[in-house]
Amino acid sequence: MTKEQKITLSLQQLVEERQKLNSRMKSLQQKAGTRSQILAELFAARDTLNHIKDSKTEEKIMVDLGAGVYIEAKIDVKGKVQRSFAGNIIIDKKAENVLKDITTDIEKVQKDIEAIQQEMGQLVQSQQGIDTIIGQIQQKQFQDRKK
Repeated sequence: MTKEQKITLSLQQLVEERQKLNSRMKSLQQKAGTRSQILAELFAARDTLNHIKDSKTEEKIMVDLGAGVYIEAKIDVKGKVQRSFAGNIIIDKKAENVLKDITTDIEKVQKDIEAIQQEMGQLVQSQQGIDTIIGQIQQKQFQDRKK
C-alpha cells in the first residue's frame, strides 16, 4: 500500500519555487533560441551546398563578407568542399558526405528543440499549478482578514 504524504509549503516557499521555474524557463528559452539559430545555419548550408554542388565549374557567385560588403567569386567545387571542425581543423570532404552530415545534424538539433519544448510545456504546467495554489492562499488570507 502507498501512503499519502502531506507536504506543507509556506507562501514564501511557493513564490521561491515559482521564481526557480521562471529562471529555468528563461534558460530553456535561450537554449531554444540558440538551437533555432544553429538550425537556420544548417538549413542555409544545406540549401547552398545543394545548389553549388551541381554548378558548372567557374560559375560566378556573390559572397557576403558582412556589413553589406560582397565579392564576386568563382565556384570550383569538383565534388569536394572543405568542412571545419573543432580546433579550426579544416578537411576536404565529398559534398555528398557533407550533405549527409548536415542532414544528421539537422535531425539532432530538431530533436533537441523538441525536447526543450516538451520541458517548457511541463514547466508551464508546474507554473500554473503553483499559481493556482498561490491564488488560493492569497484568497484565503484575504477572507481571513475580513473576519
